[in-house]
Amino acid sequence: MLKVFIMWYNKGALSPLIDMIVKDWIKVKMEEERIVMLKQARITRLLAICGALMILSTLLITFGSFLFGKTLRHVTNFTDPVGKHLPIQTYYPHDISNSPNFELTYLIQVIGLTTSGLSYTAVDNFLGLLILHICGQMENLYLRLLNLGKNSNFKELLKHNVKDHIRLIRS
Repeated sequence: MLKVFIMWYNKGALSPLIDMIVKDWIKVKMEEERIVMLKQARITRLLAICGALMILSTLLITFGSFLFGKTLRHVTNFTDPVGKHLPIQTYYPHDISNSPNFELTYLIQVIGLTTSGLSYTAVDNFLGLLILHICGQMENLYLRLLNLGKNSNFKELLKHNVKDHIRLIRS
């Protein structure tokens, strides 16, 4: 949750970067540049899917084992009722041996672990998206510089490429 708070606190600095990504996708580009951007987007999508699958598999294994009465941890918490173990070991300020209290505590722990896992990977995936987008734009800049001598409007293209390079370095 600290990562999410830091991202939320710095949203003023991040919003121009998001606007830059949107503008880069909208502007007219060569076919080679489009291929580079799609390649970077595929990598980002793959990282996001892998992160989500890791969270989902961890949650399924953890909570699925509790549904079948097995634990994946060494139970040293004597506050757990006999035969009923919760995923997070802690001192419970209320009696969890009763039926509705145990299920509610279990549900709250499921929600808390899911939220923490999603927020943890979402921030990392977002930062990965920013880095991969800038890498793709640098590669596109390299492609434009390779084709720079082929155009008759050399000075204008060079000026545009220098501005684009400065924009990418600032981001």
